[in-house]
Amino acid sequence: GLSRMGTLFQRNPGLSKTETEIGFVDITLHDARGIPKMDSSGLADPYVIVSVLNKDGSLYRTKKSKVIKQTLLPKWEELFSFPIRDAAQSISFTMYDHDDFGKDDFMAVMKLKMEECMREDRSDMFKMINQDGDDVIGEDGSPCMTRLTIKYTPHADKLSLALTKSIYDQNANEEDLKLAIRAAAGTHPKKRVLLQLGSDWCLACKKLFYILVENRNCRQLLDNYYELVLLDAEMEQNFPVLKKLGDPQHLGFPVLVVLDAYGRYITTQNTSELEKDPAWVPEGGIDPRKVFKFLTYWREDGPNNEDHGFLGLPDEAYGEL
Repeated sequence: GLSRMGTLFQRNPGLSKTETEIGFVDITLHDARGIPKMDSSGLADPYVIVSVLNKDGSLYRTKKSKVIKQTLLPKWEELFSFPIRDAAQSISFTMYDHDDFGKDDFMAVMKLKMEECMREDRSDMFKMINQDGDDVIGEDGSPCMTRLTIKYTPHADKLSLALTKSIYDQNANEEDLKLAIRAAAGTHPKKRVLLQLGSDWCLACKKLFYILVENRNCRQLLDNYYELVLLDAEMEQNFPVLKKLGDPQHLGFPVLVVLDAYGRYITTQNTSELEKDPAWVPEGGIDPRKVFKFLTYWREDGPNNEDHGFLGLPDEAYGEL
């Protein structure tokens, strides 16, 4: 269940630091013309290697088209899909002549910048060149061209995607809270338990959870100082534990409760104090900096000073997003 998330994340410190893909590109290799003859029959056996290259020119992904035998007007109509990691990547198309006996011969090459493909879909004839950068002229006297359709699709914005997933385990209950307290007690130095109460219909609950686990700064504090538990405050099995905690759900969703490693109550936080200042932030919502200050403030051996409150903490502590 999600309740063991704190512990689970502890075992996967690199969980959200992997190189993520930002989208994918679909490339249709239609056909080519202006092909130079490559064998004694006056024809060629062309195929194309399509590759995604990293910024430094190293290979990221590669695929090969089928060989079209004995032609100067090859038609492939093949679709290739590749994941894309960043806009600095590029796509290369290298045409070879297939040889049954010796080495396949290089014919022509062409390269496209990924960022240009991201700006708009492209469907066009693209000119190919040789290894010296000169035009390749076909048997018919026309330059070698390949017809391609290139369509880039970004991955759904990560947050939008997160908002469609449920975060509260319907079966989670006080037992899960007790497990988290035990886990916190078994760590050195001792952790605290961060209980997020809410329900799946509440988008603010999902946004807060997203910041806790996806924002690098908040996630690090969470991993190092807390065990995270999510309980659905609308499930009847959780009413008794909510009562013991003083019915914090009346403050609205989401609401945070901090307990120490012995299960003793430390504080309750109404999350409206964690929101961006609406006066100057049009998008509103939870402010990662305030969440970071809250986690810093209430961790074991943190400032924990009721007089000043967590919002009084200096901004310097918060690293780059």
